[in-house]
Amino acid sequence: MDSQNKLPKFRTPPVVEVVHGVQFMPLSMTIAHPGLFYARVRDRFPTCRTVPVLPPILLPGAPPMVPGIQFADPSEVPRAWFIDAEEKMLLQLQADRFLLNWRREPSKSKYPHFESIHADFQQMYRTFQEFASDEGLGEIKPAACEMSYINLIPLKNPDGSPRLIQDVLRSWREDYGAGWTVSADAVNWQALYRLSGDNRSSSARLTATLANLVGPLGRGLQLDLTVHGVPTAETFEAMVEFHRFAHETIVRYFGAATTDAAHEEWELLT
Repeated sequence: MDSQNKLPKFRTPPVVEVVHGVQFMPLSMTIAHPGLFYARVRDRFPTCRTVPVLPPILLPGAPPMVPGIQFADPSEVPRAWFIDAEEKMLLQLQADRFLLNWRREPSKSKYPHFESIHADFQQMYRTFQEFASDEGLGEIKPAACEMSYINLIPLKNPDGSPRLIQDVLRSWREDYGAGWTVSADAVNWQALYRLSGDNRSSSARLTATLANLVGPLGRGLQLDLTVHGVPTAETFEAMVEFHRFAHETIVRYFGAATTDAAHEEWELLT
């Protein structure tokens, strides 16, 4: 990278899923509300499923997620999945969470880059705000935000030859000199970084998780990069700015942690 102020951008990044999310005080939702919301988004998301609820985001400095007066315990209202016709966009709703996922599989869709997904999330969030107001569920106040980038990196070169982990990750070494020369055949690690110094978050943390994968195409690595944190205010605008901050943090980390050779393969744009 030539400048600390310039974000790396790749023509063909290894990202396979991106998640925008927000957590808020649990709404007084009943089992009927996900279905009522589905009626508003059905044209865009024709497939609907129910799945178990996500646990709350717990962060230092985040307001406690204590329910107010409710018609039902939020744990009894399942999380709803709304899936578009191409199965590349997934909208998720539960009593205290709202998320939008872009997924490469199964449609093999090309990553649309951040601005497109971010605009889509904002539009759907506004739709949900209107729904909550119309149904008397109360005002939605963002208390914690999340963003995740999930990357799948094959451990083979474009010509099919094997690739070492150190060919992808700057911090990795396949051997430690004469004392140890055996390459790892599996790897799992996690690193947590407390983030500070940005006026778009009250507190935040980056979690980087690396896992070994073996699939039909051979061995690979899954690198998950997630930022959780608290926006500077419980407003739509503060939520939007936090997601921008989270995206920039993830992209900078990804660019710094991966090698120049990998950047060439992913077609770094200058």
